[in-house]
Amino acid sequence: MLRSVTIALGILLLSSVWVSAVPTPTVDCDAGQSLNRTLAKLDKFTPAIVTVKGTCTEYVLIDGFNELTINGVQGATLQQPGTNPQNNSYVFSIKASRSITLSGLAVHSLPSIFSSIGIGEGSNNVRLQNVTTDGSWGIVIYDESQVWLVNVTVNITSGYAAVSAFDKSDVHIVDGLLQRPPNGNFNAGLLVGGHVTMQGMTIRDMQQSININGGGVVDLVNFEPTAGGSDVIIDNPSGTNFNGAILSDGSSLNIGSAKLRINNAGSGVERQ
Repeated sequence: MLRSVTIALGILLLSSVWVSAVPTPTVDCDAGQSLNRTLAKLDKFTPAIVTVKGTCTEYVLIDGFNELTINGVQGATLQQPGTNPQNNSYVFSIKASRSITLSGLAVHSLPSIFSSIGIGEGSNNVRLQNVTTDGSWGIVIYDESQVWLVNVTVNITSGYAAVSAFDKSDVHIVDGLLQRPPNGNFNAGLLVGGHVTMQGMTIRDMQQSININGGGVVDLVNFEPTAGGSDVIIDNPSGTNFNGAILSDGSSLNIGSAKLRINNAGSGVERQ
């Protein structure tokens, strides 16, 4: 009995030491600090929790990190700089990383860049939660990456798609909103060439709300019990929608325990 108690106390002590050893830096961009410079000081293979305050005007790259959490406090923003000397494709980019969480951050991009957020090169267990983007394209997932989008809002003002899943990537979407201003641009809410499982999402004022091609698959299933919604809603208050969902190249849309509700679309589900 004494030996068991000693072992238990030892494990508790080691756990406490491990928790206290996790770096928890705060980045205050309004005070001239930089998220990139803070990330450069971290050990990529040691868990870390970074808190972001203010507006950071920079391109951010997370490359090869493991178990990294970035939390934005209220009003935390990542703004694309006015110039792009390195020809970055994304304002916030995650590559070849594992167990990454980004929450509470707004990402603003300009028409000059491909997309606000890019996740690729086999990144897995990536979670974007309570994240908003506006500007070009939105969120692009590529190279067989595995991503969760939870309560994400994408307002696309240039480019084509709000959320894209390419190259056999696997994406779970829970709640959130994909939208664009009611203008004459041609846009898609969801562009899928990989696999997307979705519930509780609203797609608003997109000409092609769901575009599945290249053998892509979209499953509408209630898989997350804590989600705020269940059905996927295609909303078209501006009256400019052409397709609720369009399928091509052997793609599929599987409607399971989550319903697909299409309001005032030009057409419902079309297969080409």
